[in-house]
Amino acid sequence: MRNKFLSSSVSAGLAVAMITLTGGVAHAGNSGSEQPAISSLLDAVPNIADQTFESTDIEIVETGGAIEVNLPEQIYAIEGLLPVQGATLRINTANSIDETIGGMTATSGDDVQGPTTVLQPTGAGLNLFTVINEHASAEEVSFTFNVPEGTVLIESGEDYQLYSDGVVHGTVGKPHAVDASGVSLPVSYERRDNSLFLNVDTQSVAVSYPIVAQASWGYTYQYDLQKEPNTARALLMSCFNCYFPVPGAPRSFPPTGAILPLNVAGFPFEVKMARTYTATNYFHFFFTATKNHIDGYGSDILFEFKKVGTVKLFTVTANVMNNSPWVNNDVYRTGALLNWALFVSNINRA
Repeated sequence: MRNKFLSSSVSAGLAVAMITLTGGVAHAGNSGSEQPAISSLLDAVPNIADQTFESTDIEIVETGGAIEVNLPEQIYAIEGLLPVQGATLRINTANSIDETIGGMTATSGDDVQGPTTVLQPTGAGLNLFTVINEHASAEEVSFTFNVPEGTVLIESGEDYQLYSDGVVHGTVGKPHAVDASGVSLPVSYERRDNSLFLNVDTQSVAVSYPIVAQASWGYTYQYDLQKEPNTARALLMSCFNCYFPVPGAPRSFPPTGAILPLNVAGFPFEVKMARTYTATNYFHFFFTATKNHIDGYGSDILFEFKKVGTVKLFTVTANVMNNSPWVNNDVYRTGALLNWALFVSNINRA
């Protein structure tokens, strides 16, 4: 069966994410003994702890019968960079903080057999893991993002962005799911009008419980774009390194699968061109980091040129796996944002 774990919608000023167990939980394979949610998560995804960024700026509190997470806006004095939006996330179906280990926080509701949500601050935003045991009886877990009325979901590669009035209020990231053995489960978003459902396929493989389903919210950095997206694309196709300001970039626009030996100040930033996509008033290209990248293998970055209504934007969404203090800090992040400001400035001046 396909268990529908997550939906996300935007209406009446709220972006709502919902995890549901449609038709109950199908049991297959072996199920281990029940244990605390963070331990279950670390067993299923051993390296996930490396992504934790113990930021004192992110607040997780019990309030009004729910759990509320405050991800503050980020302030940078960089020309062309629009205000970096934060978010307030409310977990409506959790009302207590069960444990906090290594910067990760487990929350739950009144149903002791229900799913547990583990919150993990990262350098890019917040991971939300729902740990579902074999006896799960709760029908849904609900998340609410506080955004302006009229906010809509717009596709952004494999992600979805929360957008209103020329402002991106963060990105709902590509979903993932694994079982207790660490086996990746087929997972995808399904869009219905202004809602997203995260479908996890538990039929095609033998499943061991608990299952861990992951969603995420990430900061999106947006800059003023003065060219039409298709014009920006044409400029990059004509001479990529004339505009892309990182040493090691080729003159010709790199094809899918190409390895780019990028470097900055002698440090390796090698990436693979994972994909490009072109549509009306839209163009993006997407890099994934190789093992020879300071951000860490598995990191990625999405560059988008888009026009929504009359508003033209250049946006950057990054996922950094290396959360070492010497990489994931304000100085490093400011340097990257300055570089992308130069990138869009090169395009705007052409």
